Amino acid sequence: MALFDDEGDLAGALREVGVSDHVESKIADLSSFRGVKGVIILNDEGLPIRWHFDEVYRAIAFQYIAVVNQLMNKVSAALSQLNKTEPNAWGEHVSNDVTCLRVRSKKNEIIITPGTEYSLVIVQDLNVLD
Repeated sequence: MALFDDEGDLAGALREVGVSDHVESKIADLSSFRGVKGVIILNDEGLPIRWHFDEVYRAIAFQYIAVVNQLMNKVSAALSQLNKTEPNAWGEHVSNDVTCLRVRSKKNEIIITPGTEYSLVIVQDLNVLD
């Protein structure tokens, strides 16, 4: 699927692949919170299918997308290694998949909630929240 710069074209294309108006309204809701720089929805291959960034931050949106994919791959690999060595209370080695990952620096916080089909990424400006 091609990436679109014009959000109108993107919204129409997303409806074709099943992203509903309900999802669009939730993205708008999330984007309206104070301090939110942007919201990204990635497909199961890590490709962006929808994003909303304030105009000021759009130039760095793709940097966030690339970093998030690398970060999730490394975290998943680390958890996979832990699963091999750390059994649960009953001695079983069970799946320990990432359900939410928060990375916080002095300037930003990135919240990643991966799913089987889609992942949600929210980028916040911590200076606005203070």
